[in-house]
Amino acid sequence: MNRTWFRGLVGRLVLPVLAALALVGPAAAEPTSTAPPEAPASATVGSQEPLKVDFRGALKAAVDSSPELEAARARVDGARWTTEEARSAGNPTLGIEGTYSRLDREVAASLSGRNFVVSPQDSYKAALVLRQAVATFGRLHFAVLAGQMAERAALEEYRGLLANELASTANIYLVALLAEEEVTIAQQRLEAREAALRDAEALFEAGTVARFDVLRVRSEATRARQQLLEAQNAQQVAEARLASRMGLPPGSDLVLEPVPFDTPPPTEMDLAMQQALARRPEIQALLWGLEAARARIGLAESQDNPTVALQSQFTSQTSAGMSPGHQWVTGVVLNMPLYDGGAARAQAGQAREAVRGLAANLEAVRRAVRLDVEDSFLNLASRWQRITQARIGLEEATEAARVAEVRYGAGLSTSTELLDAQTALVSARQALLAARYGYLGAAVSWNRAISGEFPVEPPGPLFLREGSSEDRVPVLLPPASPPDEAVTPEPSP
Repeated sequence: MNRTWFRGLVGRLVLPVLAALALVGPAAAEPTSTAPPEAPASATVGSQEPLKVDFRGALKAAVDSSPELEAARARVDGARWTTEEARSAGNPTLGIEGTYSRLDREVAASLSGRNFVVSPQDSYKAALVLRQAVATFGRLHFAVLAGQMAERAALEEYRGLLANELASTANIYLVALLAEEEVTIAQQRLEAREAALRDAEALFEAGTVARFDVLRVRSEATRARQQLLEAQNAQQVAEARLASRMGLPPGSDLVLEPVPFDTPPPTEMDLAMQQALARRPEIQALLWGLEAARARIGLAESQDNPTVALQSQFTSQTSAGMSPGHQWVTGVVLNMPLYDGGAARAQAGQAREAVRGLAANLEAVRRAVRLDVEDSFLNLASRWQRITQARIGLEEATEAARVAEVRYGAGLSTSTELLDAQTALVSARQALLAARYGYLGAAVSWNRAISGEFPVEPPGPLFLREGSSEDRVPVLLPPASPPDEAVTPEPSP
């Protein structure tokens, strides 16, 4: 009977499991999809279409993807939370306090023939306490004020980092454009050398020039190919730097839009100097820092002031003697410091010295700003004049190269004269490029020196968005669309 029962158990349990495995096994062995695996993202970078980038687009992408600016925004938010922490001292607090104690013996007393417990051996006390500061006599006011001023100083530091990021990205963009122009010049130089080589070989076959001319021109053509390779490598490096600054993946193919440089420099710098002294982030950050330091003086001096608070608590405790088990107490708490060992005086002295140091730093930064504006003004004017002279030099070199080609083709000159004229033409083209992009770089420095309007809409707090452009020095680079107006309060000097 036991054997029959065992066979029945096997038939009911084991056989269905084996049948299920037989059905599931082949299905599990088959692939669930016939689609090929996706290639990694990095494998398709080189096959992407060229990305067209203009000046403002590059600046916008660099600002939006900058980790340094993100860290600066985190510091601004941290300063804002510091202000909230200082402000919380004026908010009510609610907490629970509890104690438990055990004596070595119970304390009892007798009164009018009746015994009662004064202190039981085991006792507890729990209280729900509500406190509200009524008067801090300067503590809360100066703590909040110092936090607010420090927050504004952090905002100005962020604005300075933003201006530096924009200027650095602008220079990288200009370097990439210049490298692209250098490749074009190198290609023109190679084409001129190859044309000269064909002329030299034809003249040699005609018996007009010696074989030395062919060898000399061929050597210069080889050198021009090497220079073209160097220019192409410099272009790739410059575009890789720009792509990295914009947060693009490695290997991104960029097509850069040119930047116009037909805006002449300003003729006077008085208004620019006033604007720079009023708006430069370095100066504004120190001004707000001075206000924060002055607030810390008041905060340190207020530590010797009394405080008044309203306190209400509900107590539940061990009932003993004349103490009830539950009690509600409300009262006013006055705290009067008598002597703190000189700590408040020392803190106030530190704050005063910080004010003196910040005032000295402010004067040093103002001098540096004045010098920066003056240097940028002079450099901008000089770069503009170099463009004019470079254009004249290019016209002269172009005509000289044309005459040299005609003379050499007619057999009236040697290859040395032709190569010298072509080299002078290439140098003149490079000089004009250097003058133009040098002027654009000087315009970037000028805009940074005078704290001009941001050419793109900056991320971050709304107060950073520039307001009305009336009585502002015009920027020399393409500006952004007119942003919304915002009011930026100025700190007291």
